Amino acid sequence: MVNGDDVSLRTLEARKLAERMLADYDAHRPNEIFAERGTEWLSLDDAYILQLAVAQLRVARGERCIGYKVGCLSSSVQEQLGLRQPVCGYLWQTEAVTSGSRLIYQPRGSSQGCRFVNLAIEGELALRLSQDVSAETTIDHSIYDCVECWFPVIELHNAVFRGPGPTSQELVAGNAMHAGFVAPPFPRDSCLSALDRAEIRVEIDGKIVETKRVADLPGGPLGSVRRLASLLRSTKERLKAGDIVLTGSPGRLLPIGGSCAIAVECEGQRVELFVDSGSTVKG
Repeated sequence: MVNGDDVSLRTLEARKLAERMLADYDAHRPNEIFAERGTEWLSLDDAYILQLAVAQLRVARGERCIGYKVGCLSSSVQEQLGLRQPVCGYLWQTEAVTSGSRLIYQPRGSSQGCRFVNLAIEGELALRLSQDVSAETTIDHSIYDCVECWFPVIELHNAVFRGPGPTSQELVAGNAMHAGFVAPPFPRDSCLSALDRAEIRVEIDGKIVETKRVADLPGGPLGSVRRLASLLRSTKERLKAGDIVLTGSPGRLLPIGGSCAIAVECEGQRVELFVDSGSTVKG
């Protein structure tokens, strides 16, 4: 659950900004405030305060936080975005999509309303936790004991920056571009040791467009959990049993321009999403 304790003047100020951020997100205009203000008005610490304030508003209106994501970890994504700062964000039940689903998407520039802005995807692994993970947990075998299972996901992104250029502040404030994820209905694999030699394969329309080793992710999936637990310390949150953790992609953001079939596969587990061009969006 998103922490709401110890509200300071700073977070009260952030609430008004968060209300604007959330209203724009709901209207499918994510991060529009950065087109008006640029980024100089916001430090990275302030961006996390703003991200938390938006999350608190979402919880207050009845949404359920189901975990967290780590992003901007791989050198591929950092080079692509021109950033060098790993970030984290929240996962929401309202944006979780079951493998095999079909969504309707209007590419950027369409006159129709669209839930996504400049849709892009990443193929990565997710872990579901069986135990709480504290910020002090630094040993891999201790984190291993806290993992119930792993599974591949297709992470969905609003791949857009409104400011003069990409910044970590805008990335963080906008929940690290996160717009949802596609997961299998019944994750089944709990053998993390198999991931040492595993590859993540991304297919679009049956063609493999990216193959990356899980080991290419800095610190591996367990390193992402460790990094995330440390980042959450500043907001007095902690990883809990049942949380899902998106561990970050070892590859790049892949733009989706229109109708296609997307699949991500790792060690025999596979998730799929079918994208259609249409006039309305379903998530």
